[in-house]
Amino acid sequence: MIHLNLIGCNFQFVSMIVLLIGYCNVSQSQQAVTLTNGSIIKGIVLPITDSTKVRVQTSDGSQWVFEAENVQDVQSWPEKESKQVELSKSSGYYNISDLGLLMGNDGVYSTVTISAQTVSGYRFNENWSLGLGVGIESFSVPLAPVFIEGQYYLLKKRFTPFIALQGGYGVPLENSIGNDGKRINRGGVMFNPMVGIKNQVSKNIGLTFSGGYRYQQSITNQNYWWFSEGDTGLIRTEYNRIVFRLGFIFS
Repeated sequence: MIHLNLIGCNFQFVSMIVLLIGYCNVSQSQQAVTLTNGSIIKGIVLPITDSTKVRVQTSDGSQWVFEAENVQDVQSWPEKESKQVELSKSSGYYNISDLGLLMGNDGVYSTVTISAQTVSGYRFNENWSLGLGVGIESFSVPLAPVFIEGQYYLLKKRFTPFIALQGGYGVPLENSIGNDGKRINRGGVMFNPMVGIKNQVSKNIGLTFSGGYRYQQSITNQNYWWFSEGDTGLIRTEYNRIVFRLGFIFS
């Protein structure tokens, strides 16, 4: 009976040694630790002074300690593959908030104005997304563009180029009523094609940098005092701008 117990103890000791050798041989990038209950923990196996225990650090910084006898297997888990699994989100709701610069000229002087936008939408898969956005921008009058934005990501990776298109209407934020009883500032249509780069820095947060061409129309109701009663006409102003944006993605 004592002999059988010794054999059992030796078997457990040898098993722990084999596991420890496996831990030493696995790279420090990522490992998949399989427990005897079937659970799989992905992370980095850290050194520990107690040879009867195994310590694993997961991607969020948490550390887990298991009894070595409860660990069934340790396999390498390539870092790139692990990050792609953790950072990719094939579908779901998202928000992009960004700041940008609109650069152009008004016929005589060069102008640079600030643009702020936020877009909330839904990502259908790893390539396509569609959202509704609103912003605030300054032209001859301050405008609040309300638009639909579509995006296409070229690669199914954390770092990918993308193309985007915005289309909508710029609503004037300042207004007054003319002598004819109509609003002076009416706003106008807008569209904005862009190309950019996205870097998904974590599962729920990403960064974007993009540039493109911005078209904005502004219609103004003008009073002309050619007759005693006055007359009115519409002035249509078109703005053509180069735009650069830096944004944050929340999903």
